[in-house]
Amino acid sequence: MRTLFLENAALRVGVLVDKGGDIFSFLYKPLDVDFLWRTPWGLRNPATFVPTVASAGGNFMDYYEGGWQELFPAGGPAFSYRGASFGQHGEVALLPWSMHVLDDAPDVVSVRLTVRTVRTPFTVEKTLTLRGGEPVLHIEERVTNAGGIPWK
Repeated sequence: MRTLFLENAALRVGVLVDKGGDIFSFLYKPLDVDFLWRTPWGLRNPATFVPTVASAGGNFMDYYEGGWQELFPAGGPAFSYRGASFGQHGEVALLPWSMHVLDDAPDVVSVRLTVRTVRTPFTVEKTLTLRGGEPVLHIEERVTNAGGIPWK
């Protein structure tokens, strides 16, 4: 899977570009502490791992490695809306995202991740930025509805 690392003097942030844009590692370098929990079964690649049974609730948990996921268009159990069925936590958490490096300089690193949903007419963008030696991950997000009907 395509994997991205953003790093400055204070943080090293690992992102799974091909699996939901998950932040799977958030390491505070001065103390060598990664603050994100991981599952005992670890990472499973959606492109190569096939669950042994179809789940009415979706396959989020089959691929859940721990960490920090993007959940859209919902962050809960499986549901239906206007005739479309969604698994647990929506649809973007298991999709591959595109990536565009915005800045790669000694004082700032920034990347924009983008995904187009499959069952709904949305584009989700998130920009991740680390500045200088700050122990802060800046996140900006935007959702665009290309459909003619508001999502309620």
